[in-house]
Amino acid sequence: KGKGKSKGKRSSGGFRERGTKNRDVLDSFVAQWRAGASGAAVCTANESWEGSIERPTALNTVELLKASSRELGLDPQYTMNVAEKLYLSGLLTYPRTETTSFPRSLDLNDMLKEHSQHPVWGNWCRSLLNGGKVPPRTGSDAGDHPPITPVSCVPEATVRSKVSGKMGQDAVRIYELITKRFLAAISPDITFSKRRLSFELNGMRFSLKGNEILDWGFSQISKGAVNTAQNYYEMHQRNVLRGPRLDLAKTAALGAEFTVKSVKVRQLESQPPKLLTESELLTQMEKQQIGTDASMPTHVNNIVTRGYVEVQGPDRLMRPTILGVALIHGLQAVDGELTQAAVRARIENDVSEVAQGRRACEEVVASAVSIFREKFRRVREGIPRIREELAIAKTQRHAWENPTAASEPQQSDAGPEQGSQGQDVVVEPPALQRGPANPTWEAGAARAGSGAASKPLWRGAAVAGRRAREEEQQVGRNVRQRIGLAGGGGGAGAAGGSSARAGGLQIGLRVEVRGGDGKPWRVGTVTGQRKMGKWEVLVDGWDKPFVWPHMRPLTESPAAASSPAPPGCPTETPGSDASSGLEAENKALRTRLAIAQLRAENSEIKLRDMEKKVTKLKKKLGVT
Repeated sequence: KGKGKSKGKRSSGGFRERGTKNRDVLDSFVAQWRAGASGAAVCTANESWEGSIERPTALNTVELLKASSRELGLDPQYTMNVAEKLYLSGLLTYPRTETTSFPRSLDLNDMLKEHSQHPVWGNWCRSLLNGGKVPPRTGSDAGDHPPITPVSCVPEATVRSKVSGKMGQDAVRIYELITKRFLAAISPDITFSKRRLSFELNGMRFSLKGNEILDWGFSQISKGAVNTAQNYYEMHQRNVLRGPRLDLAKTAALGAEFTVKSVKVRQLESQPPKLLTESELLTQMEKQQIGTDASMPTHVNNIVTRGYVEVQGPDRLMRPTILGVALIHGLQAVDGELTQAAVRARIENDVSEVAQGRRACEEVVASAVSIFREKFRRVREGIPRIREELAIAKTQRHAWENPTAASEPQQSDAGPEQGSQGQDVVVEPPALQRGPANPTWEAGAARAGSGAASKPLWRGAAVAGRRAREEEQQVGRNVRQRIGLAGGGGGAGAAGGSSARAGGLQIGLRVEVRGGDGKPWRVGTVTGQRKMGKWEVLVDGWDKPFVWPHMRPLTESPAAASSPAPPGCPTETPGSDASSGLEAENKALRTRLAIAQLRAENSEIKLRDMEKKVTKLKKKLGVT
């Protein structure tokens, strides 16, 4: 066979003659064999050596987007929307990260034990706990957020309930993809035996090459993870020996003679490269520094929605439209650098140097503005040239949108087993055995997954959250001081906190609180301030404190038992319906506080920008 260069696309469908491309020589050889002049094929070499495909690293944002596009057929922006909903529901870690290394504090055994009851991947988790688990590969730590992993193990029904509407089923698929990719990262590598069998027939040398899979490893839990390896092509259909060919490669002895049943010659033509898939486009964007993990989905979505590219087929091939081609040709005629990745990569490098303290922010901004001001001038002057390209494209639109079908290359004597259709597909690993249905576990997992908060995966997440809250509170205090508001309470609860202090309340004070069932006031101790001016009080005889909106110092006279109860107070004991209502109210208050804190932080940023502008104006005017 004669083929163009294509890495990893060696056929195991038959024996390939090595080093001969002269068609006359091949025709002469076939004629001799058909005339009976050729003898038996003699085995001249039988070699084998072991190889492996490494397990994947931990999942980051870009790898999640590529896997979702390649395995699930979902576009990147939609994938991020669903992942963010799963994160807000407490089922996933933060989905925007560049880190591919698990933190040392992450307890992998605890996570495996939690997932060992799942009906889909529970059996695999138990096999890992019984000695099959391997240490995860050392990835890169970008210092931003931990890699994407499941926070809790819940059944499909719970995932659908967390992400309602049309996204529900896709949320289940993305949750399963992330969980299986996490399990693949701590599963054994794929191992195989590479075999090469050589024959000689009438002066011609033929070879049979392929792989025998020894251990399917992580591919049993995540077949798609195979595509992340550098030597993924070793698992392609064309490179895996099975059946009679594998038996021959394992048993053929040196010097053994074999009868040749048939000789065939195929003449093929080189083919143009395939269109980029969406997953391959993301890989190139990451390699050439076009966008960040947060902006890549938006960039891909923009070129599709604006009509520059269209997505085709289940493989999500990215085919440029005539409008996109005309735009690129026009920009290349005006300023060729605009269509190259070097411009964006240079800006990204400059910003990184600012973050590392090597360059001043003002210097980088001034340089970028100068560069793009000149490019803007060139584009503005080159608009007539761009219009010409668009006019040419308009005349070629019909031919571009309705291309003629390419003629199939002629083949002679090609048996059905010689075809290349499906040969670039990863071979199917053995089916993963599902565990029996466990209604008890599913009910318990559903109840656990319905809570407002989930336990943190590692101490680092709790520390980072505490630091973030402290920073938000400090920002809120700074903003209130600068805009003339009094009070040192947190966020939106400053006014309520001031009014509570004015009434003489403080932590440690003995107070009376009113129940919501019309019963007399109860005595308790103020243990801490909560959101929106409410205080945390531990009532005598109760085992945990509750948040109360109305209270009074113990020295005041008790109110009548028949007075109306303030809304939202607990009735009798913790865990009652009224306390559940209070928890829901507190959850809403926490949401309002978070919004207020974000607004305060935004105001702080705007205020700093205004101060910088004022300082520059004062310098220009000479005012001290």
